[in-house]
Amino acid sequence: MGSTEQVAATGIKVQESDFYEPFAEWLKNDLDEVTVVAPLGGSSLKSKWGTPDVVGVYKPLASNLIKFPVEIVSAEVKIDPQAPVVAFGQAVAYRLFSTKTYIAMPTSLTEEDQSRLESLCMLFGVGLVLFDLNKDAPQFSIRVRAQRFSPDMFYVNEFADRLKLHEPKSSNNCSGEAVVLVLIGGYPRAPEYVTPTLGIVVFGGACLRVRGHD
Repeated sequence: MGSTEQVAATGIKVQESDFYEPFAEWLKNDLDEVTVVAPLGGSSLKSKWGTPDVVGVYKPLASNLIKFPVEIVSAEVKIDPQAPVVAFGQAVAYRLFSTKTYIAMPTSLTEEDQSRLESLCMLFGVGLVLFDLNKDAPQFSIRVRAQRFSPDMFYVNEFADRLKLHEPKSSNNCSGEAVVLVLIGGYPRAPEYVTPTLGIVVFGGACLRVRGHD
């Protein structure tokens, strides 16, 4: 799976989870690949096929005159430069339920590994992003843009069901920074209640914080 803790060039220890939220925000605000985005990470969905570290949705806005199908975008973040093969395998697996998939790897990759990974990403349509192991300024840079593919709707719905059952640690008091995106059949479910200022969305009594909800 690769190490989830590394020592940066500055001598400061960083965790893989330190980069989930920054990458999610970059994917939405800089790369414009998603309109709603949520860091998940780890094995929170308890599937042997893994959980994307970041999952987002690209969907039409109310102001769009021409609507288009909702797309799921998944990403795998690694801080271990020795784990490019693992990251690539996970990103390809996410293609079952994702329209686009991305890999984010540290710039400390060897030249050979980066070259091979870029070639594989171009061949299989997986996006590749490199970043510095600096949680305050990761400096994400795009190397390969993800290609658009049609996911298998059986697995889209299976993934949506797993998200539906997932409960963040902060679901009881809504005070944490857990971010969960809830999908039903590939589409965002209508919330029972929304607090527009805080962006808190309530689904069936669970309190979830969703980035980019409109």
